[in-house]
Amino acid sequence: MKGVKKKIFYVLKVLLTIIFVYLVIAKIGSRDLGNSIKTIRYGFAFALFYSLVFTLIKALKWHYLVRQTSGRGSSLGDALKSYLVGMTGGFLTPGRVGEIARTVYLEKHRKSLIVYLVAVDKVFDTAVVLLLALPGVYYFTGVLTAAGVGIILAALLVGIFFPHYPPRWLNRFLERTGKWARVRERLALIENEMESLTMAFKLKFLGVTLLCYGIVIVEFYWLVNNYHNCRFDVVCLSQPLIMLTNILPVTIGGLGVREGAAVVLLSSFGIPESTAISSAFMLFLLNTAFPALIGALLIKSFDQTFTKVWPVKHRQGPPEAKCRRK
Repeated sequence: MKGVKKKIFYVLKVLLTIIFVYLVIAKIGSRDLGNSIKTIRYGFAFALFYSLVFTLIKALKWHYLVRQTSGRGSSLGDALKSYLVGMTGGFLTPGRVGEIARTVYLEKHRKSLIVYLVAVDKVFDTAVVLLLALPGVYYFTGVLTAAGVGIILAALLVGIFFPHYPPRWLNRFLERTGKWARVRERLALIENEMESLTMAFKLKFLGVTLLCYGIVIVEFYWLVNNYHNCRFDVVCLSQPLIMLTNILPVTIGGLGVREGAAVVLLSSFGIPESTAISSAFMLFLLNTAFPALIGALLIKSFDQTFTKVWPVKHRQGPPEAKCRRK
């Protein structure tokens, strides 16, 4: 029954994706959109460069996080492959929860540890995007909405810098009951893993995350200017809000939703709708689709790695019993 629900949900997601994409294209016309996408000037070359830098820094950041909690047990190459495979999983799942696929190529570490680190990485990403989106929220919606976003951001930062208190309190409560021994053991492991992330490390990690998404803003600036002249402050106000649409898991890879948000935000500054859609779509291709495609190719070659971790003799059936001769 659970498998049937997943299939139904996926079909609905595909249908919503088709509907959103159709509505966005119908708004400006396929001919204008096609002409806009075909227009490639020097701005696209700059955007491509920043896209490569962004992907590399994200992989380095992931490697830095894994090494901080588990020592020197993983190479940079494994971390890069793990990150790309996670991009594939995130591309295909709601809310990018499929990024837990980063456990691939990091089999030397506990799976629960890698899943926890993926969650940590995503919380840092969300906090930084909210921080960058605050000026745009204030500009487009006013003080009250910006204050609400600020409260959410403050709560995330408290969770980032003081994460060990909730599991510690829960563990103490469970100790009084004398039950849930396995849950208490898991909470103790999580608390130990949290302690390995020092305050100094978190500040550095937050700074690197801020650098990553600052690069995305510059990349988007060059993409927009590839099609139409645009001021940098316009991109700073709009692009973080466009990134926030990735949180909404209503379509595959955010297709349609992201482009629609770009049209609404950028058109208020006089940017043509075709430019807004083309820029948002190209940013998706460079930063999400292409890395996910590479990750998909890596998954195909994962069988060799799998056999190293799980030897063939364990995957085969039991050896045939030898007949004893009388």
